Formats: sequence, C-alpha cells, structure tokens
Amino acid sequence: MLYSFGDPADATKTLKMIPALQSLSAVRNNKVLAFPFPYTDPPTPLSIEGVSVLLEKLKELQ
Repeated sequence: MLYSFGDPADATKTLKMIPALQSLSAVRNNKVLAFPFPYTDPPTPLSIEGVSVLLEKLKELQ
C-alpha cells in the first residue's frame, strides 16, 4: 500500500478498517506493507532507491 504522509502504521490501520478489503489475504494475515509514495512517483533517482527499500521490506514480511 502506498501512503503519502504521516505514520505508516496509521496508514496501515486505516486500510485495515475498510470493510471491502477485509477479504484480502494480506489484510487477514497482517502482511500489508506500507510504502512511501515518493519512492514511486514521479520517476527520479529516489525511485531506484525505492526498489532497494521495497526488497528489504518484503524480506521482513517472510
């Protein structure tokens, strides 16, 4: 899940409260990953760094 500002834990909590998303396995299994939007758009050198950050976060979920 991408978020733009604030605490990633708050963004994740808000996402988990959306009834339509309760059936998603990531929500049910507490595997939602909050990822800062600036790592994805606009495409900049920060986007390249974002790939490394995303890989590390994915490892944490395993």
